[in-house]
Amino acid sequence: MAPAWASGTAIDPHLAQAWRHAGYWPDRLITDDLDTHAASRPERIAFVDSRRSIRYDQLQHESFSLADALKQQGVASGDVVAVQWPNWIEFAVMHLALVRLGAVIAPITPMSRQREISAMLRISQAKWLAVVDQFRGFDH
Repeated sequence: MAPAWASGTAIDPHLAQAWRHAGYWPDRLITDDLDTHAASRPERIAFVDSRRSIRYDQLQHESFSLADALKQQGVASGDVVAVQWPNWIEFAVMHLALVRLGAVIAPITPMSRQREISAMLRISQAKWLAVVDQFRGFDH
């Protein structure tokens, strides 16, 4: 079974070109924007969560470091990585690292349990799973 994201459904090329021309699709990745911000305003705060904040230069550094570590573990372009983390800075770092590698993130809400997680892993055909240790009193 092919993953849901690889269903073969494509956007009409004319519509895609119109969206690019209108500026809706700028042909940039989110990491391109991060790198631009890290170069032009490194000390500015990029994200704040309930536990900490992170500057653009730190976010860029952490995303490169995690991308390198994931690559060393075997995560490659096109791999699907399921991530069950809260809306923490670490989630953003993971997403950016996966974009840098060309991998695909399959986010799973931390409130999901075994039955939902199993279904999401089967549908996404994730090759990797990253799970938070504990969140809101639940030991994942």
